[in-house]
Amino acid sequence: RGLHTLVEAVGLLQPAHPQLKLLVLSRRLPNGTQQRAYRLRQLVGSLAAEGRIVFIDGMLDESVLRDYVGASDVVTLPFALITSDAPISLLEAQAIGKPLVAVATGCVPELIGANHPGLARGYDAASLARTITRVCIDLTDGSESAPNSLDERMHCGSSRRWEDAGEEWMQLLSSIV
Repeated sequence: RGLHTLVEAVGLLQPAHPQLKLLVLSRRLPNGTQQRAYRLRQLVGSLAAEGRIVFIDGMLDESVLRDYVGASDVVTLPFALITSDAPISLLEAQAIGKPLVAVATGCVPELIGANHPGLARGYDAASLARTITRVCIDLTDGSESAPNSLDERMHCGSSRRWEDAGEEWMQLLSSIV
């Protein structure tokens, strides 16, 4: 549901940004949807991106998930289709203050703001690549030094609390009812 577009976007960015790495956290079970997983791995191989794109499949323990997300520089959610209510991952990324890149589909523009700098067009790898670049440039702009250690990275960003994100979510729901 959009992961192929993200992998293609990373492939577009690799020549100019060889340090770029993609960690894919997927709830997909390793032996589920074999054909899709095979095609995705073929795409990674065709982009010569093995080792720079890593897949972690299955359900992760909460602390492990928190460590992975906390160590990342940007959270990218390339939804091509939203099959349920509002994706909680958008709210979680915002709640911990991670820079966010998402695709303008379904309710995403309403959740993060239609003018959000991290909003890309759907099914468009070039748009997603440009958006990732823009967000990463904004992330480093004006910063003397980026956080290096896992502990520093987990505490960078805004000081928003989960409760604040929940309150904003309730205000949004109240405004549309």
